Amino acid sequence: IDNVLYANGEKSIALFNVSKYPAKAGQCYHNIYHLALEHMSRFVNDGWKVGFCYMQLDSNLYCRHCVIINELGEVLDPSCASQLTPSEIESKAYIVFGQLTYEEFFTLIVQNHSYPDLLPHFQQIESKLLKEAAKKGLILIR
Repeated sequence: IDNVLYANGEKSIALFNVSKYPAKAGQCYHNIYHLALEHMSRFVNDGWKVGFCYMQLDSNLYCRHCVIINELGEVLDPSCASQLTPSEIESKAYIVFGQLTYEEFFTLIVQNHSYPDLLPHFQQIESKLLKEAAKKGLILIR
């Protein structure tokens, strides 16, 4: 498992605090969808991307998740910002399997008549990742 990133807790909470659409726990795909619309210039001008990943819950347990990846390669996780402290957010590993530009993200949603989780788009990539994770004793939950 190659692409493991970590979050910037302070920036995650700052993004949560300035957003007009309040991020809600358990709604990461909708949260990122609305944040992408609200902060389009950051995606287009600053190189932010929509990140599809598995977020660490416990030492070997991960759940499917959606975040923002900023121009520095840091995860911004406003969905967790309402429940966790900056250091708790920063302690989590994120196994990233997809990064999409603003245009790619919205194009895929429209083309596939899809919910923002883009499950059909990532099916093959995730299938391979699930097998690789199992070999390393990691449990990935969709």
